[in-house]
Amino acid sequence: MVWTSTAVVPLVCTTMLLATGAALDVGTSAPQVAIPHALQPVASSALEGRHDNEALILEFWATWCGPCVESIEHTNRLVQDAGPNVRVLWITDEAEEIAASFVTKHPLQGVVVIDDDSSLFEAFEVNSRPTLVVIDRAGIIRFIGHPKDLDSKTLADAISGKSLPEERQVGLMKNRNNPLLEVVITPSATGEFGKSQSAQHLDVEGQTLEMLLVDAHGLRGYPFVYEGTFPEYRYDAKIRRSNRDTSLEDLLARAIDDALGLRTTLELRRSAVFELRNVEFKGTPMSESHYSLSLGSDGVTAECSFGQLVEIFSMEAQRPVVDVTKLPGNYKFALTWKRGDLKSLKESLQALGLSLKETERDVERLVVRRKSENTVPSSRQASEK
Repeated sequence: MVWTSTAVVPLVCTTMLLATGAALDVGTSAPQVAIPHALQPVASSALEGRHDNEALILEFWATWCGPCVESIEHTNRLVQDAGPNVRVLWITDEAEEIAASFVTKHPLQGVVVIDDDSSLFEAFEVNSRPTLVVIDRAGIIRFIGHPKDLDSKTLADAISGKSLPEERQVGLMKNRNNPLLEVVITPSATGEFGKSQSAQHLDVEGQTLEMLLVDAHGLRGYPFVYEGTFPEYRYDAKIRRSNRDTSLEDLLARAIDDALGLRTTLELRRSAVFELRNVEFKGTPMSESHYSLSLGSDGVTAECSFGQLVEIFSMEAQRPVVDVTKLPGNYKFALTWKRGDLKSLKESLQALGLSLKETERDVERLVVRRKSENTVPSSRQASEK
């Protein structure tokens, strides 16, 4: 699995982000931004500005992110080989107690930073994880990408200020011979899932049609209506662009329709749904600016709004769940149920003073149709052409 993203800044304790018109990219000077508080007790100097001759490694991660957890051992080895005058920050936007519990079982080499308001994630334009960033001793960004794309030698080169080979970099296109726009969808070469995304590129691998549509339309919570049958093939997609006039998601949505011969439209449909209702809710109100969500094999622990939580319930119920609780803001939730067992979920909600009521109503669904027959190629069909 590969999840990556881009945009990075060095960190200091006393300054806010220095806004500049230039896009952040490999080979550019990194601006500065304030550091939120650290999880572990550390010397105050560890949260001061970047010192001369000090390199910086940032890893954006989360406890719920499978690829993040898988890459921890690799990053820890990189850190051990990095040598002196290298500061390492593991940046998460989860609740402090969630991160603290996690690191007791999964030690991280470096300082864990709790990005309470997601300001670092926003400054870095991070929209998928893990993302690792290397800033050399001169304050120049040398790498933005997945941790496993770095080995010890390449990291040493990045820290020392050497430009990495193009294939080791993720960033804006500098080669004027590169296309201004490139969109490619092919049957999957391996079928293995992966995702890599930055402000200027999107790569997905081994995705089903439904997974592609989720990425393209940003929809969650069982929103699809299929008119016709669609084979369960897997696809790879690649998008490169030199400007931001059109979003990567819009480009992907149009490419899916054109490449696979589909017509997708958002429509109001009369559908069987569950309404999430407030019977006598017993949750704890939380700050609206704080958000965390950890989905495990036996339930969910979250600090979020009902609107964010019903996405999980929709996938569990395999039909839309509509929030009619009329409870604004964020709340603290701790729900335990047997995953895939709707009765167990209902019982867990009942204990919290909530209920799921089966009914029908008009809801917005993404309707997927074929433009014509025989337009969705299989891997075998594609290889024969």
